[in-house]
Amino acid sequence: MSELHISTGAVRLDIIRDGENVGVFRFNPKDIAEAQRYSEVVTEMEAKRVEYLQKAREIDAENDVKKKIDFLVGFVQDMRADIDKIYGEGTSDLAFGDTLDIDMFFDFIEGLAPYYKKQVPKGRQSTKRKQVNNLGNKGASCICGRITICPLLL
Repeated sequence: MSELHISTGAVRLDIIRDGENVGVFRFNPKDIAEAQRYSEVVTEMEAKRVEYLQKAREIDAENDVKKKIDFLVGFVQDMRADIDKIYGEGTSDLAFGDTLDIDMFFDFIEGLAPYYKKQVPKGRQSTKRKQVNNLGNKGASCICGRITICPLLL
C-alpha cells in the first residue's frame, strides 16, 4: 500500500533544565491556531499591563518585602498560565518545574524565537522588524523592565 507523508511543521525540543533532560516540548511554529492563541494572550497581557504597573509602583512605594514577593508570585503564575494557554496544559510545568523565576520565561521565549523566525519569508522580516521597532515601549516592554519581542514578529 502507498503512503502519504504530511509534514505539519511540528518541532520537538528536549527540555534541559539545570543540565537535566526533563522531557520533550512539542510545538508548531506554522500552526495558525497557535499564533492566534499567542496573539490573544499578548492582547490580554497588554490589558493587564497597566494594572500590573500601577500595582508594582504602589507596592514599591510601600517598601513591603512580603507584598513585593506576593506580587511577583502572582505575576509569574499568570505567565505560567499564559504559556499553558498557548502551548497546552502542563507546558509550564515541563519547562520550569515548580520554580518561579521571571528570567526562565525569557529563556523559553528566546529559545523558541529562531523557530518562528524561520517561518517568516525573507522579504517580510525587515518590514516586521520595523513594525516592532515603531511600537516603542507600547506592547513591547515587560513590567519587570526587560524588553521582549513576540517571536511571531521576528
